[in-house]
Amino acid sequence: GEGDVAEIRNIMLGGLWNVALYDDEGMDTTVEYAGMDFGFSMFNQVEVSVNDDPITAGVWRILRGDGENLQFYLNLGDADALGELTEAWYVTEVAADRIELVYEDENVNFKTLVFEKKM
Repeated sequence: GEGDVAEIRNIMLGGLWNVALYDDEGMDTTVEYAGMDFGFSMFNQVEVSVNDDPITAGVWRILRGDGENLQFYLNLGDADALGELTEAWYVTEVAADRIELVYEDENVNFKTLVFEKKM
């Protein structure tokens, strides 16, 4: 069923999120996202802000992809560090205050993105 899709969507709608880890092929570049808050809202909108000032907006979506895998689509454009997060991620772990995502392409480029709820 789609119950887990709705559950993850509801978790993401519940407040602001920060990048707790961004590992791009073994390079930890989490620091590039320090101070950025990600607000996931209805109608698949995501807003990124620093000190409550919006810096960019994009789209997000949770759905069941091919092979029954849960996917987290994130599109923040192509520019700067936020463009690095624009991918079709696979959901590997979900908790009320944390979601872990991975991406692997045909060239075996492997990325890990972890969002944690801002307290």
